[in-house]
Amino acid sequence: MAAGNGERPQPSAPAVEARIEELTANRDSLSIAVSRVLDEKQTFVEKHRTRLVKDAAKAKTAAIARAQQLVDELERAREEVAELRRAELWAGLFPAQQAVHSFDAHLVKCGRTHKAFPELSSRANVNGLFELLREDVAFLEQVADGEQRALLENRDPRHDPNTFWAESPQGEQTRERHSREARKRIENAQWQGVRWEED
Repeated sequence: MAAGNGERPQPSAPAVEARIEELTANRDSLSIAVSRVLDEKQTFVEKHRTRLVKDAAKAKTAAIARAQQLVDELERAREEVAELRRAELWAGLFPAQQAVHSFDAHLVKCGRTHKAFPELSSRANVNGLFELLREDVAFLEQVADGEQRALLENRDPRHDPNTFWAESPQGEQTRERHSREARKRIENAQWQGVRWEED
C-alpha cells in the first residue's frame, strides 16, 4: 500500500460468515422441501393404497406369466439347439460310426463343470435347472422379509408368532406336535429299512 501497488485487502471473516449463513439457509430450505415432498407422498399413498397395491399386483401377475412363458420358450429353444447339433454332427460324420454317437444333452453343459453355480454338482440335470427357474419366478410372487410380512399382517415385527413360553398351553402343544412328527419320521425310516431288506 505504501508503494502504491495493489488494492487494500478485504476482510475475510464477514464474507465467510455470510457464506455460512447462505449455505445454512439452503440446507434448511432443502430439508423443508424434502419433508414436504415426503409428506405429500405419504398422503398420496395412504389415500390410494388399495388401488396402488391392486395395480402393482395386476402388473406382477402379468410379469410372472411372461417370465414363466419365457422359461418354457427357453427350454424348447435349447431342445431345438441340441437336436440341430445332433443333425449337424450326423451330416458331418456319416457314414462313420461316430455319426450316431450321442452327447448328454440332458445335463447342463453336457456334464461339464459350470462356473455360474460352483456350489452345485458339476452334473446337474437341465430339466432341474428349468424347474429351478420356474420355482424362482413363482417364489418372487409372495416374497417378503419377516418384518415386511409382520407389518402386512398387522403383527408386531419384534414378536415371533411361533415363540411360546415352554410351560404355556401353546408350548405344550408345540412339544406334542414335534414329538408326533419325530415318531412319524422314525416309523417311516424303519418301514423303508424293512422294505429295502425285503427287496
